[in-house]
Amino acid sequence: MGGDEFVLLVNQVHDVRELESIFGKIETAISAPITLSNGQTVRVGLSAGVALFPQHNSDNPDILLRLADQALYASKEYKQQRTRFWAMHGSPVNVQLNTAQKALGAEGLVVCYQPIVEVKTGQTRAVEALARLQNSDGRLLMPEQFLPQLNTQDLFELTRQVLAQALTDLSRLDRLGIEIEVSINLHPRVIVDAYIPALQAQIARSPIAPTRITFEILEGGSFDEQQHALAHLIALRQQGVQLALDDVGSAYSSLQRMRDLPVNKIKLDQTFVRNLARQPNDINFVRSIQKLA
Repeated sequence: MGGDEFVLLVNQVHDVRELESIFGKIETAISAPITLSNGQTVRVGLSAGVALFPQHNSDNPDILLRLADQALYASKEYKQQRTRFWAMHGSPVNVQLNTAQKALGAEGLVVCYQPIVEVKTGQTRAVEALARLQNSDGRLLMPEQFLPQLNTQDLFELTRQVLAQALTDLSRLDRLGIEIEVSINLHPRVIVDAYIPALQAQIARSPIAPTRITFEILEGGSFDEQQHALAHLIALRQQGVQLALDDVGSAYSSLQRMRDLPVNKIKLDQTFVRNLARQPNDINFVRSIQKLA
């Protein structure tokens, strides 16, 4: 079907055990060590998606291929923790949870709050919700440790849990007469059809005004290349949610993003402000970004 995609049609399969036997032979053949001319040995990995007829009630080969393709991408999504290389459409991928996923599923989320202080008055105007995951041994995992272990579904669940905790804590502060705003990191991979409406519904159920919530989106993400990402960001803005472009200057700065995306705030990477005393010329960069904003 493509440079590295193949289709296998298997007739007269009566149950999954037959498929497992067939895939076992395929895996053995494809993953066998290959010796190159320079003596180096390599192995080829594989991922597969399966669609069954008549289970999906369609004798249209194009539909079956599309369903198999969807299962293929589900298999690839869980590549690091799946227990077999193939996934069947309509069934969950067989996975073995890693450390971060176990902590996330076992209510191991710990939300820390970093104050956002207004320099002129010294008052705390908002807080940024920072996620930590507590391991079974009590050790806290930092984002650089657990984020690489999470797939897109996990990232959504992480955002959902952080948002729920933040909304609860803001309500508690409101009862004490302390009204502040909260910022929450939103991974670019979560800005898709399956997740943003769920977050919007979660916000709508809360007594906290959407205008007190800011989603911070990493500047280096590829979300603006996704087909419906911009529409989702506009929908969040229309709900009243604030949007911030985070860590500008840390990965690659896109002036087009700053121009086109419906963001309320631009957050410079800390390297441009942390050393202003020793590198005063950096103030020119800061002022330029401020003027663009």
